Amino acid sequence: MSWKEYQKTGAIGTENKKTLTLLIVDDERGILNTLEESFRDMFKVHTANSGAEALQIFRDQEIHLVLSDQRMPEMTGVELFGKLKAINPTPVRILITGYADINVVIRGLNEGLMWQYVTKPWDSQEMRGVLLQALERYHLLEENARLSDQLAQYSHELRNGKKLSVPREALVQALDALKDPQLLAMLGAQPQPATPTPAPS
Repeated sequence: MSWKEYQKTGAIGTENKKTLTLLIVDDERGILNTLEESFRDMFKVHTANSGAEALQIFRDQEIHLVLSDQRMPEMTGVELFGKLKAINPTPVRILITGYADINVVIRGLNEGLMWQYVTKPWDSQEMRGVLLQALERYHLLEENARLSDQLAQYSHELRNGKKLSVPREALVQALDALKDPQLLAMLGAQPQPATPTPAPS
C-alpha cells in the first residue's frame, strides 16, 4: 500500500494486510498470544518473546511497526528500540509500559527511540487506533525517505550538468515538499508559501 492510497482511504485494504507487518515483543506468552490474536486481521504479525529473538526477526523480515513491552529479562523495550533504530530507523516503535517506568519512557521519547507508548492495562480498540496512527506515520517516513533518495539523484544530475531524468516541474514540487532552498535556487524557483489561516471573525 502506498502513502497516497492510505491517505485517500484512511484504511488498510484487504489485499495489503499480508504485506503490512507488525512485530510484537513480550516475554509473557499469554500476552503475546492475546496481542497477536487482536491484530492479525490488520497485519501480518511476527512475535518474539525476547529482545534477542526480536532483533533476529527484525534483521530477517521487512517490519513496518514494532510493539514491545518495556520490562523483559536481559533487554528492556527501550534498549531493544535503540538497537532496532540503529539497524533501520524507519519502522515505527511503540512501547507498552506501566506508570512506574515513566522516567524511562520520557528519556526514550526524548532520544527518539520510540514514537509512542501505551500504558497498562491497555484497551484493544484504543491500541488498534494507535497502530493505525503509527501506520500513517510509517507511510510518511517512507515517502520522505523515497523523496530524499530521488532528490539526491537529481541533485547529482544538476551539479554535474546532466539532463534531468524527470520534468523540471515535478522536481520543483518535490524540492518544495522537502524545503531544499539551495536546490530550488539552482532551478530558479521559489518555495510555495503556506496557505494563510483565515483570522477569526
